[in-house]
Amino acid sequence: MSQKIRIAIPLSLAAVLTVLFVFLVLSELQDPATEEPGPDARQEPEGIPQRPVARGDIPTGPPSEPRRRVQKRRVPAADGFSRWHLPKLPPNWNAELAKDLHTYFELLDKYERGRSANSAGLLMKKRDELREFLAGLGPESLETLSMILNSEPDFVYRRFMLAAIGDLGPKTEGATWALRDYFVARQSNPGHRSEMGYLIKAMGKLQNDTSYDVLQDLIKNPGFSPYRDKFIWELGEHHRRDEALDFFNDGLNNETSKRNRNKYAQALGKIASPESLPQLYHAFKNENYWVNKQTILGSIGKIGNPNSIPFLEEQARYAGESAVRLSAARALSRIGTPVAMDTLKDVAQSESDEKIQSYMIDWSQEQQ
Repeated sequence: MSQKIRIAIPLSLAAVLTVLFVFLVLSELQDPATEEPGPDARQEPEGIPQRPVARGDIPTGPPSEPRRRVQKRRVPAADGFSRWHLPKLPPNWNAELAKDLHTYFELLDKYERGRSANSAGLLMKKRDELREFLAGLGPESLETLSMILNSEPDFVYRRFMLAAIGDLGPKTEGATWALRDYFVARQSNPGHRSEMGYLIKAMGKLQNDTSYDVLQDLIKNPGFSPYRDKFIWELGEHHRRDEALDFFNDGLNNETSKRNRNKYAQALGKIASPESLPQLYHAFKNENYWVNKQTILGSIGKIGNPNSIPFLEEQARYAGESAVRLSAARALSRIGTPVAMDTLKDVAQSESDEKIQSYMIDWSQEQQ
């Protein structure tokens, strides 16, 4: 009897659970609140199609902290240039000029990828054509060129922009600031060292009043010391370099870098002012690098003042380095007065180095 009861109870419980499950299923199917809507109920008003909700569009986190969606930077509709991602166009943006340059760059890319001899020839021809095109631009193109310079990914094409902006210098002072700002923004990256060299050459082409002041400021800035020698050179090429005489004299006698001292001495030779002779004599006596001694003597010779003959004779006779004696002799020949030439002949007779002596003799006979 007990065994029959143990079998009946589980069977009864199973039957009860089965009935309950069937009842719940039938109730849910008949509940209008859970009934799946038909096709008509899902339709949005006419003309506004329903866009499925993507998983990525569902915000996460509490309602008080909505997820911020990252907006992709869009190229302005007026732009449409694939190689430049321009967040904002400058006020004087020239779309026609930009289109021409974009076409040039795309063609140059195509020719560079070409593997035939014809492609190489077309590449060189197109580059020359681009240079000629840029040379004909006026100051109104500055903002467009500057924007492209700061957006162009190819280093070679940025060089074209740098040169073009440098050419605009005599026409607009704004070219100075375009190049100056580009330098300041990028000079700290060692990977831009080569490009900065091209930029500084472009600054040398500016030849305007603003660049005269900016070059001196850049030379003085200790943060730009890796490029100081190049800036000194370009200032020495400036049409207002004579006004920087004191600046160059001070640099020659106070600069710690021998490379920079050499550039200061070269600049003084270009100015060729007798006023700098005392500074050159003083710098020579304090100079310990023979190459710089040669440069200083060369600058003294370019000045061509006969009062320098005794100083040059002493160096031509007694300087320890043969190269320095040679430079002093050459400086005497540059002065070229009868006294200077006679002094050079006499020095040549006592020169122990036969090769140096032969140069001295040749120079002493140049004006006879």
